[in-house]
Amino acid sequence: MKKAYRNKRKLTEALHKLHEHLAGRFGLPHSVMPGGGGGDALAEMAGLDDLMSAAAVARYLGLSTKTLANWRSSGVADLRYVQVGSRIFYKTLDVHAFVARGSKRSTSEGAK
Repeated sequence: MKKAYRNKRKLTEALHKLHEHLAGRFGLPHSVMPGGGGGDALAEMAGLDDLMSAAAVARYLGLSTKTLANWRSSGVADLRYVQVGSRIFYKTLDVHAFVARGSKRSTSEGAK
């Protein structure tokens, strides 16, 4: 039990250091940091509380990751993404909105 507590404490300390680094680097107020008003405030503020990987989005939409990459490169599809370093993520709400925009009542409605 004590070992688990120590590990949790180390993890909490590491998370606080990471939040401090991000606050300094991106100019975020410390009030959004854990312990300063809620641990999820930073994710909520950035709108990144629920992200999907490019592979997960491709599976969900029945596409290849290469198709998503082509869409990002050409801007063909109106599907917003988030880039963190070299990794690509999509907000779940954006993916659902993209699918909803593609909803049609009949084939005569045509593509947008």
